[in-house]
Amino acid sequence: MTPPARPPLVVTPQRLGTAVGAAVAVASVGALLLHAWYALVSGWYVDFVAGVWLGLARDLADGVFYRALASDAGFGGTRYFPLFFSLIAALLRVGVPALWAAVGVSVASAFVLVAGLAWLLAEMTVPRRTIVVLAILAIAPYFVLQAIFSVRCDLLALGLALCGLAAAYPLTVAARPSRSVAAQEVGPADVGRPPVRAGGRVFRPAAAIRLVLSALFLTLAFATKMTAIYAAGVAVLALLLAGHRMRAVSLALLVAAGVVIFAGVVQWASAGRAFESWRACALGGGTLGDVLRAAISLGYRPVAGSRLLSAVFLLAGLAWLIDLRAWKGLPSILLVACTGATAVILGSPGTVLFNQGIDLHVVSLVVLGAWVGRHRVFRFMVSAALVALLVVAAFQDVRRIDALGLRDAARTLPAERAELTALVLASPGRVLSENPEFPVFAGRRPYLLDPFAFRVVARSRPDVLDDLRRQLDARRFSCVLLFQDPEARGRGWYQHVDFGWPVIDRVLANYRYARTLARIRIYVPR
Repeated sequence: MTPPARPPLVVTPQRLGTAVGAAVAVASVGALLLHAWYALVSGWYVDFVAGVWLGLARDLADGVFYRALASDAGFGGTRYFPLFFSLIAALLRVGVPALWAAVGVSVASAFVLVAGLAWLLAEMTVPRRTIVVLAILAIAPYFVLQAIFSVRCDLLALGLALCGLAAAYPLTVAARPSRSVAAQEVGPADVGRPPVRAGGRVFRPAAAIRLVLSALFLTLAFATKMTAIYAAGVAVLALLLAGHRMRAVSLALLVAAGVVIFAGVVQWASAGRAFESWRACALGGGTLGDVLRAAISLGYRPVAGSRLLSAVFLLAGLAWLIDLRAWKGLPSILLVACTGATAVILGSPGTVLFNQGIDLHVVSLVVLGAWVGRHRVFRFMVSAALVALLVVAAFQDVRRIDALGLRDAARTLPAERAELTALVLASPGRVLSENPEFPVFAGRRPYLLDPFAFRVVARSRPDVLDDLRRQLDARRFSCVLLFQDPEARGRGWYQHVDFGWPVIDRVLANYRYARTLARIRIYVPR
């Protein structure tokens, strides 16, 4: 008996689009992994900000939770919140090498970001294929990779915030409860869960659990990065505009309670040093005028920083304008709030677009995903645009390997970093390092925690500045490690970013340049 003939394979536009999308997704992941490999091996992106996180983690691993602004142990001061460096400290305590601990937590943060984005999009009933494309596009741009391997807290904070919004989202689209129990409608979060009467009111376990979960994630996001609190405002406002006043009040009270508990624990565990540090470094020395100028410049800064970010942001803005009927929805509120929060952040000196733009990039993807979920007729057009953006991201990831010299750096930088770490380890006395990572790599607590924060603190605490200048004049440091040449192009850097010129002036008067290792200039006593 002859088997029945197989029907001929018919190539439809849908199948062709799926095949092209899958091929582009695979190529994008390959380009992403290639860039990540060179970044990880070379340590190219690791900078003094990573050193600050490592310094905070090293302090905590040694039992010091936020050091004082000035003490015999050195100089403190930072505006960073504790959850991110506490995770790094936990790895240091169990013996994980410092760089691997920091990068490991940062890479894990990227997974939290992808999981939070996928959860939120799934709650919005976005098609699975679109979720996959958006998830890859969330971490594919080179500026996101730069944030991952330069060890930043932004991805963890955003990922936790997205988890909090995902937990609350079904409650923002559920039908508004009526006062009559009999007439009360059941929202999507309550399907299959009978209401339980408690004190004359209807208690819905699914809704209550979602509110608690949302508050927990939103509080953890705040404990990672202060400005992530805007996500809690988005969730509360979305509930209010959907008519769920009691749920909005409940979520606001739960988040407020979480923030109070967090603040109390930090205040107690640090003996007040954390609040002293945050007050001294608030806004990085910026003013309200700086914030307003940042808000005005937000329109062109993404264009100057990344054309890919600009394209995603403009597409999301276009989708938002076309569908103004959905302005009460969580995605629309989130885009407006994120744009405002980004403007405020960029108004603080010392902030740069590459990591602060990640929120804007990912939130724009949330808006595009929600738009696809609502307008299925335009799904092919939007999907084609997203696939094109994936191609651009993959091209940029591969191109920047050569543009940044990552191949050469992977061969030379690790050995130079090891040599510099050995030099710090062998130094007989204190080491003043602009990048705190090298003392941490050498198993020492950095004497100065954050050179940017030191400049900010010195403006209001002249005694702290005078203390460091006296030590430099006495040549108490066996060596000084700097990023820039202060007698050339680095002068502006030290006037406006790290240390402040009064400190560098005393370095040049008492120390001489010796050599450069791992892009770090080494100065020794004259």
